[in-house]
Amino acid sequence: MSGVAALRTPSLGSFASHKLTSRRCGTGAPRQTTAPASQPRTRRSLVISRGLSSTLHERQEKEELTRPATDMAPAETLSVTFDGLLPKTLEQLKMLNAAIFPIKYQDGFYRECCASGDVTQLAYHNDVLVAAIACRLELQPDYSAKMYIGTIGVLAPYRGMGLGRKLMERSIGEAQKDPAIRSAFLHVQQTNKDAQEFYKKFGFVETEVVKDYYKLADGRDAVILSRDLTDPAAKK
Repeated sequence: MSGVAALRTPSLGSFASHKLTSRRCGTGAPRQTTAPASQPRTRRSLVISRGLSSTLHERQEKEELTRPATDMAPAETLSVTFDGLLPKTLEQLKMLNAAIFPIKYQDGFYRECCASGDVTQLAYHNDVLVAAIACRLELQPDYSAKMYIGTIGVLAPYRGMGLGRKLMERSIGEAQKDPAIRSAFLHVQQTNKDAQEFYKKFGFVETEVVKDYYKLADGRDAVILSRDLTDPAAKK
């Protein structure tokens, strides 16, 4: 994906109480679920450049991503670790999004993301947060849930290496682990064709156009893109 699309989060009903696995923001304690409790992960705080603070985890997810060589620069390999959102890393996500997006997201959005389990994913390079996808779950009347993708952003020096793709794959993968999460959706500017093509590669289809959705953007209209997470044929 070239660049980063800013996705404005609507003021929809928050995901509050659900049988899905989630974490209680502000305490660090997991909610009770029927699944076995995971082993606690050790952490120590580390202050780093860019004003972002990182936490060293015993992360088990590590990948090598490569930026292809061009006429201007040689190929570059990036070692990246991934983790879900935790109360201790909530401020990191806020600061990352503030550095990337022109829109300030409300604290309530981040609390909802933190309470929605691992559908929000963070990407670290050398324990520096360099990219993230922020998602929340919205409870439906039948007690199923929809996953709303609020933001997906990558710091400029780390773009072009497939981080956006990996974050999307991981977020969708986490959602598909729970059959109660039946669909995913997001908003994107109608004029942002590159972003729309990016999401369509993951099975998202246009379902609606919302007029004057972006109040401060040049392209004011938004397209809603949705994907059925229960259809095996739609899984990538």
